[in-house]
Amino acid sequence: MSTFIFDGQKVNVTFKQNKFKVWQYNASCRGERFRKSTKERTLELAEQVLEQDLEDIVKKARGIVDTTLSFEDVWNIFLKKPRSVMLTDKSKSFYHLSFFDFIAYSESKEVTSALEVTKELAEDYIHYIRKNGAFKKRYNSCKNTAIRTKNFYLTKVKAVFDAVVNEKYLKVNPFTHIPKLKGAGQESKRQIYTLEEIELMLNSPLVKKSYLYPIFLLAPYTGMRKIDICKLKSSSIDFKKNEIRYIPIKTKRYGTVAKLPIMDEIKDFLRGLDYSNKYLLPKLKEKYGTNGCLISGDFKNILTKLKIKHKEKVEGLSRSSSIKDIHSFRHNYVTMCAVAGVPMITLQEQVGHMDEAMTRLYADHVSSDDHKKAYRLVNESLKTKAGEKAPASDKKKALLAKLMELSEEDLERLLST
Repeated sequence: MSTFIFDGQKVNVTFKQNKFKVWQYNASCRGERFRKSTKERTLELAEQVLEQDLEDIVKKARGIVDTTLSFEDVWNIFLKKPRSVMLTDKSKSFYHLSFFDFIAYSESKEVTSALEVTKELAEDYIHYIRKNGAFKKRYNSCKNTAIRTKNFYLTKVKAVFDAVVNEKYLKVNPFTHIPKLKGAGQESKRQIYTLEEIELMLNSPLVKKSYLYPIFLLAPYTGMRKIDICKLKSSSIDFKKNEIRYIPIKTKRYGTVAKLPIMDEIKDFLRGLDYSNKYLLPKLKEKYGTNGCLISGDFKNILTKLKIKHKEKVEGLSRSSSIKDIHSFRHNYVTMCAVAGVPMITLQEQVGHMDEAMTRLYADHVSSDDHKKAYRLVNESLKTKAGEKAPASDKKKALLAKLMELSEEDLERLLST
């Protein structure tokens, strides 16, 4: 075995002849192995071929496949990458902010090509971000940023490099091995809305006139995510079975089907919609496709005007942390159902969670005695609307629950016997 040194890297090589007396080499560098026929019949000429290949061997061992790849090339490849969902201008600006911040950091270290980016450089940059904030600071103080913001830079830069990880460009993403920061407890925990707040929102003329009214109404009574409400299809509503059936976008690849009962509070609203379109809420669908972030922003603006507290100052952070948003309605729904006694496995199926543990996490809000009391009142109110005039026994509750699951046709058949 012979050892060659190129650019500070050791390359161990063994030569041998095949049955045709042609020399070939087996080389190893940084744990990677390379094998090639030199097409030469003398060892001296075979070694010359190896010396010419050393540069490529070392580059490939470092994860570099192409010989020219600028940062600008990486960005353009990322933008042209085929996607199932179009990259909005807002989303593009987030990736641009993070990736070009990394470019500025790299150039400060005299690294001007994407091919020169090593795992060590990636680690140094993320360490800098977590300690000091963005390299190209836009504000006077960026140190005390939330953990999710620090993870934001990692995930965005990593995603851009993912676009060039293939046989033509990079073999390995230099950011892949870096884990996200944990301990998000530094930030405020998402809270659920009080009954008074929900009543205020649903009765507010400001909400009723807003294009967001369907979200304000459907979210607390279905627990659906923002994206699923915006992209809800007309075919998902089944009034005969009194059911909403849809595949949540977040878990679409797993084929998870969510099944939700149509509550009385939303039944009239749903019946009054136009079912001739593919999507039940075309205005929201169009708005989400243009820029989904604007929906969340407009939603929080309404909360501010209604004087509903939706963010709070957290010690050690430079910005206020969000505590209530559209997704809080999902927590409201799970909490309400949990207090009402809906089995976790049923609730898991309703909201489309992949496992029961996530559903239990959402139901953690019931630990508050005030919320328990409030949601029991809601539960009794719903039962009263359904025709139950007094609290029923456990057996009667179970029978009523089974009756509620029956379709209108089955109920008519049952009553006629």
